[in-house]
Amino acid sequence: MFDQFLRDVKDHCDRERTVAFYASRLYISPKYLSKVVMDVSGRHPTD
Repeated sequence: MFDQFLRDVKDHCDRERTVAFYASRLYISPKYLSKVVMDVSGRHPTD
């Protein structure tokens, strides 16, 4: 899930900056995506 998030950011970062956008692409809530990213990387998704 984290790897897919990174690929999506790479592909869409010039147009999309919201956690909600990336969460919707992964079919999860923005809160859950934030938790996963924080747990794996120690950083917030918007960093």
